[in-house]
Amino acid sequence: MGHSMGGLVSQLLMTELNDHYLRVVITMSTPSHLNPVRFDRRAEMVYSTARKAQLGDIPSSTPLITICGGASDSQIASEVCALPERADPLRKTVVTTSLQGAWTGAGHREMVWCHQVRSIVARLALSISQADSDEKRIEEIARSGPLWFIPSRELVNITGTRLHYLHETRKLELGSPVPGLHLIPLPPQQPLHFTLFTYGLDLLALNNKTRAPSIRILYCSKPPPSSIEPACNELSGRAKRIPRQKWPGTFPADKGVQDDDHILVFEADLMVPSMSSEDHIAVWIDRYSPGYGPGWVVASVEVDNTPELSATALEWTRYTQDNVLNWAISTFAAKQ
Repeated sequence: MGHSMGGLVSQLLMTELNDHYLRVVITMSTPSHLNPVRFDRRAEMVYSTARKAQLGDIPSSTPLITICGGASDSQIASEVCALPERADPLRKTVVTTSLQGAWTGAGHREMVWCHQVRSIVARLALSISQADSDEKRIEEIARSGPLWFIPSRELVNITGTRLHYLHETRKLELGSPVPGLHLIPLPPQQPLHFTLFTYGLDLLALNNKTRAPSIRILYCSKPPPSSIEPACNELSGRAKRIPRQKWPGTFPADKGVQDDDHILVFEADLMVPSMSSEDHIAVWIDRYSPGYGPGWVVASVEVDNTPELSATALEWTRYTQDNVLNWAISTFAAKQ
């Protein structure tokens, strides 16, 4: 792990040591792309060697992760810090402003003590130290964009789960999460877009190693013979964590952002060849009780490719006052 020019030294080690000695190299605010002393021929030779590690042109499977501070780093700009573009899962550049769980710029010196960044780097280092860690685990922790996942097509066992059917509405609005399966009816028109926002809950697929309250998104169809419960499969989609809009006090907090202090966004596009009136999108809330703290859930199924609820990276704060997310934030989050 290296900061500033120390990160360059770490990259040089990748050309000298094999995977037996190195599990991962993490650099922070390192000028990987541009030599700051370009008049020095020896420095150019050093950068020429480090470039091989940056491009993956070495006999090594050691991951190289570079963290840049964004506009807050006045010494090392992001374009200087970033690794050369290459479609290699073992080479990753992350800017702290888009790093989920940090969401703030970090100055050149502040990079080493910013709590949000330190927490993520620590989890990343501990995870990669495990023998079974891979690039997927790296992406789960050092995530800056939506996480796409395609679950198995096996039926989900919902035996004994309480069913809550919505009638005459395709919007789920829960000021306090209610355990059970909440089934949202689907309109006959296609294509469809499903969007969910929740606070106080996390997708089971993202946080399946804890017993904390979780949420699952299912596609449920007509019950099979000899059953009164619908047949449900996990729904494919993309998930992203975003900061709360109504942050209590200054951001970031004195102790940094807690791991569970975020709004979760889940989106899925639906194009079903044959849909019946018994088909639903189901939001399965599990293991929730008021003792876990405040929480809320809002979800919507909408027709067309331009949904009323959009979770694109730059537009999520521009919602009109009458859409569901602003309603949820003003109704629930302001109280929390």
